[in-house]
Amino acid sequence: VVFASPLVCVHEASPAGAMDISVLLDEDLGLEASMHVPLGAHVRALKEELCRRDPTSSTRMEDIHLGVGSEGRRILLLDDELLTERHRRLQLVPDDALEAWATCVEAPSSGAYSTAEPSDAPSLAASASCIEALLAEAAEALGPSADEAKGDAAVRGISAALEGPARVVDDGAAAARIARLHVVRGFLFWRWSMLHRSLEDFVAARRALDGVDIAGADSIGRCATEALLALRMCLSQWPGARELAGELGAKDVFVLVDKWSAAAQRMQNLFFPQEVDFQSDEVEVLPGVAQRDVRLPAVDGAQLGVRFLLRCGAGGTPDMSKPLVLCFHGEDETVETYAAPEVFGPLTSYASGLVVAGFRGYGCSSGAEPSLAMLRVDGDSVCDALPRAFADMGLQWPWPGRLALYGNSLGSRVACYIAGTRGAEVFDAGLILESAWCGSYAPRARPLPEPPKHMALAAMGSNAIGDSRFGSHELLVASVAIGRLSAKVAAAAASVAGAGPVGGVGHFCHMMGNEDLLQGFGGRLLLLHGEVDHVIPAEHARRLCDAARAATRRLVLATGKRYDSLRSSPQYLEALRVFLAGQ
Repeated sequence: VVFASPLVCVHEASPAGAMDISVLLDEDLGLEASMHVPLGAHVRALKEELCRRDPTSSTRMEDIHLGVGSEGRRILLLDDELLTERHRRLQLVPDDALEAWATCVEAPSSGAYSTAEPSDAPSLAASASCIEALLAEAAEALGPSADEAKGDAAVRGISAALEGPARVVDDGAAAARIARLHVVRGFLFWRWSMLHRSLEDFVAARRALDGVDIAGADSIGRCATEALLALRMCLSQWPGARELAGELGAKDVFVLVDKWSAAAQRMQNLFFPQEVDFQSDEVEVLPGVAQRDVRLPAVDGAQLGVRFLLRCGAGGTPDMSKPLVLCFHGEDETVETYAAPEVFGPLTSYASGLVVAGFRGYGCSSGAEPSLAMLRVDGDSVCDALPRAFADMGLQWPWPGRLALYGNSLGSRVACYIAGTRGAEVFDAGLILESAWCGSYAPRARPLPEPPKHMALAAMGSNAIGDSRFGSHELLVASVAIGRLSAKVAAAAASVAGAGPVGGVGHFCHMMGNEDLLQGFGGRLLLLHGEVDHVIPAEHARRLCDAARAATRRLVLATGKRYDSLRSSPQYLEALRVFLAGQ
């Protein structure tokens, strides 16, 4: 049996950065599934997709066990393992055969890996020349002229070294080698826009050196910290960046972050906050739709209001069989906007409900005024707190019917960030962007398409004379300065790790706009925009669609519709229904 469509979705026109994998479903019958998987995907993603494609809908994640190997060398895969070259042929392992398969496990205390059986992959105990060859290959793949095939090969080589015959490591030298390879692979993932994988690798590199006291460990540890600092600055992850800068004694980071934050805070013209009443008790706001508000903690003590709007069946039990949509609303909306039938209906045409996150200073949030500087930080706070909030409400996490992510207008800045830094594995029902902003800080990036000046003034406010509708000159200057410092810090870290590319890292190390964040998103993407939008020109959606090169994407420009009339379009309604149904 060969599936006609990929089990793990990648854009059909972009096979670079993907590889073919076959899963033997039944050895006796010779049943096999073939698919493409994106570079850096987890084993978990394969399992989830196998469950979703089961026509009986009876298979659960815990029922699926995948292994790699042959007679005499069988390794059972863990959910969080990255798929590499050695995983091209996998096997579905029946429950009664599990004892015959060894398990590849990570030793968290040392950051090392261990397997019960050896493999042909390069070993971390391999010769220094083998490691240096991997680093040289990585340095070439990090360069500005490298293609994705080189990046793919370099990642596969390092992954094989990290995941190969990785017996338990108890010496500092091996831990330093592990940390070094994690740093270099993190840079490769960053170079090719897999930002969530890059963050994971830089964190793993620091963890690998916990308690290690040997010559050279300090320099590798510092380079891992510098790499993580540079990426956090580019992603506007300011609390984490400040903490790392404190560790390194990098006072210049605090100066630039403070300047950027002050410029961002002055962008109050972007916000149109309104308060709504907080409803801690469950109420029925629409027939069969239960509403409940919660407040989730932000990093600075503010409280972020989040509204649950769930379709319920008989007895008031939420329907968890269909996707749930996590929403970040527009600048002229609140959490209450999404309880209106004309908004809630289309977004839940094939969904179980909405979880609408409010900006600080909006809706039922408390403790702070609206802030562009904290927009992404607050998005992280919401995502980090949701599992606990679900548990407190008696809801399952992860959501059984899959989770979708939605961002409208200003909320697209949060949604693109969350999609880029958390990946398609979390938002397995896809990403929906409505009237979204484009934007990139990459070298030679094009300026944002502007609406007619008088329309922007009349409809949504404007900045100072000569400034963009979507930002200010002061903010742009501060962003460029942070990008330059980040590139300087990252280049030094890459060189210490042994993979400093010729030409530096400035081509990928810069602050991230929505276009930059979408480049590595490998899930399903729906872009909805009015063809004659007078506030956010339709060219924004076109550029976002072009940027999302790894996604299975669809762009819908609603004929004759503007910013304020998009949701009445039949094209809009049908596109949402089809997308949420998984078609």
